[in-house]
Amino acid sequence: MATESPPARSRASWLAVLACCLAAGAQAAGPQDPAAVQAHAERFLKTQTAGLPGKVSFQVKPPRAALPACSALDAFQPAGSRAIGKTTVGVRCLAPQTWTVYLPAQIQVLAAYAGTRQPLPPNHVVTAADV
Repeated sequence: MATESPPARSRASWLAVLACCLAAGAQAAGPQDPAAVQAHAERFLKTQTAGLPGKVSFQVKPPRAALPACSALDAFQPAGSRAIGKTTVGVRCLAPQTWTVYLPAQIQVLAAYAGTRQPLPPNHVVTAADV
């Protein structure tokens, strides 16, 4: 029974890995599904708004541009953004190519809030008459 020499076995292993990488690259060559990018942004917002009081609903618009396929999506909110009202959610691709898209979103929170009868000056002690 003949065995392969270490360099031949090493070369065969390397070729097998290369073939797998090329096959994965061929799968990723198509366009990215916009619904998958939108769903990733929605999951991100769901975790960001989990601690808000009341009933939270949000709507994220899908990307308008055609994007290259991505195997590793990462959602984020740009610095200074809030997780309420009109906002923006960023989704970036980490592999195999890098790209970033910003999606407009609307976050609504329905809850009971207290309000004042009139604008209050700074350092004012709130009383029952103010509410």
